[in-house]
Amino acid sequence: MYVSSSQPEALFNFSLLLTNGFMTPGDTLTRRLLNMTDLGGFIVDASMQSDLTYQQIEHLKKTQAALFLFGGPQCGVCQAIKPKLENLMARQHPEITLVYVDCVNSPAVCAQHGIFSLPVVQFYIEGRLYLERGRSFSLVELSDQIERIVLLWKAAADSS
Repeated sequence: MYVSSSQPEALFNFSLLLTNGFMTPGDTLTRRLLNMTDLGGFIVDASMQSDLTYQQIEHLKKTQAALFLFGGPQCGVCQAIKPKLENLMARQHPEITLVYVDCVNSPAVCAQHGIFSLPVVQFYIEGRLYLERGRSFSLVELSDQIERIVLLWKAAADSS
């Protein structure tokens, strides 16, 4: 997740530019800025990381909490849930790294993770798979399950 320090008024200035017609919603910069969320004086880019190598993915899995969405460009469900998942996780769990794995561009990575149908969501904390959902699942239920796992993980970390 990319985090940069910023002034809170930056989002206000951006929204003024957008509403006054100086930027259009189709601009690449505009789309990128619309994916950013203001969290306590920081601008957090809520978009998922992508185009990672197998080694980078393995490093993320082992060193932090990471949520992986395995999808493809021709998967309508994958493309529909990706922005919803980004927004949901930015609001509720900004500490969790989000990764999108395109199974068309990275079939070997998907095969090594046992992905043979799309979409699939996998949630890892420090190298351990805690949650996996495939094909059809509720984002609300997914969020609730992630919340429960994160609370248990934090409680275990506090007690040790």
